[in-house]
Amino acid sequence: MSKAHAESPPADDSPAPVQGVSWMVTASLAVILVSIAAIEAMPAVALPLLQRELNTTPAGGSTLIVVSALMAAIISPLVGKLGDRYNGRDVTLVLLLVVVIGGVISTVAPTLAVLVVGQVFLGCGIGFMPLAFVLQRKLLPPAGMKVATGVVISTFTAGGTAGALLAGPIAEGLSWQWMFGLPTILMAAAGLVFMLVTPRAPLASPPVRGPFDWVGTVLFSAAMIVLLLFVSSVSEAGLLSVPSLAVLAVLAGIVALWIRAERRAAEPLVDLRMLRGHGIRGVAVVELAAAIAGAFGMFMLPQILAAPTSTGFGLGQSITVIGFALLPATIVALVVAPLGGLADARFGSRAVVLAATVAIALCLVPMLTLPSQVWHYVLFMTAYGAGQALTMTSLTNAVISVVGPNETGIATGLFMVIRAVGTSLGAPVVALVITGGPDGSGTAGSYVMGFALAIGAFVVTAALTSLIPGRRTPVAA
Repeated sequence: MSKAHAESPPADDSPAPVQGVSWMVTASLAVILVSIAAIEAMPAVALPLLQRELNTTPAGGSTLIVVSALMAAIISPLVGKLGDRYNGRDVTLVLLLVVVIGGVISTVAPTLAVLVVGQVFLGCGIGFMPLAFVLQRKLLPPAGMKVATGVVISTFTAGGTAGALLAGPIAEGLSWQWMFGLPTILMAAAGLVFMLVTPRAPLASPPVRGPFDWVGTVLFSAAMIVLLLFVSSVSEAGLLSVPSLAVLAVLAGIVALWIRAERRAAEPLVDLRMLRGHGIRGVAVVELAAAIAGAFGMFMLPQILAAPTSTGFGLGQSITVIGFALLPATIVALVVAPLGGLADARFGSRAVVLAATVAIALCLVPMLTLPSQVWHYVLFMTAYGAGQALTMTSLTNAVISVVGPNETGIATGLFMVIRAVGTSLGAPVVALVITGGPDGSGTAGSYVMGFALAIGAFVVTAALTSLIPGRRTPVAA
């Protein structure tokens, strides 16, 4: 057995799991996450309506999406670190207050500028994901934590889908303001339940060694912003273009300064020793590969369904039909993700991720024929959604298992950034492949090539699962 696979799990000196209220805490967090996912998904779907109502251009409307992406990249690791360092219950309630304020501002916003301010606050909501993992690790036994990880991931995915499906009916049936108002009310109610049922004492963290690492936090935030600019530049101008190389050079400089600051900090934002472990580096590589592969598959399906029938491969479906075609995948993911936690506890993360990625690759093979019926794609997306839910759940559990109990938040936050970067890199690549037609709309051959590329990406991901630490057998007393 290699060193990477034989590493011992970090010592867990966190308080004993709290029985009874633990799953009530998970349920209230799940409702908060559904609300956050929905409120972040709705603006993208209703962008044309928002542009018309707020009298702005598409460029102005896109600011809402960019702001949310920036905040997610910055906030996830930062909030995760705060959850590791301070009392998890208190951090959750403060973050909830910030997000509810953002929802209220967005609900009453009279102009685009005010709505953007509201989106800045709402963008902090993605920080609930690493916080949920911190709380679960302290409140639940290991096997229960793995299942709860699946619950968190599946409910967040379901919330995003619900937001995308309900944005139109809410905006047109009530008003666009209620797209923000209804999830905010639901979030506040779930937050009240969370406050009442969550014990404070078991969620305290060990005493900190020094002041908060503000220098490292500022440099890390700057690096995340420049990283997003780099991904955007690559998708628009290419990897070897002058703008992309210039942004990459700036990014390298900021990262070098950040590493230097982290080495000097008494209580660094990211303990670089954590990143040296073979286990976490292996999981990071698989996470990035899985995110890129996942983007390949998810990007092409809506394109084929929406493409005109005159192309010879498109099905000419409306946005509403496409949304409902994707709905079964979300429903299946709600069930499969928690079951993936059980499988992870039984067989280990490596085995589950390997099985899921191989299954997705096999499901992609029939897509090479470009089926002519919508139900074919519904079946594929259902299987695809199940495989993706298993992969995300097991990779998250793998991350948690290779770091110490007081590094859960920062580690899962960093891996959320890795996942976002992988998705951002994968989508432009497959878009370049499939837009091979003379008018940039794509051809049947270009989509076949895109699916072949997706199959190859999942096969590579399956091969890389050997980097994930194997299942550890408990030592007998």
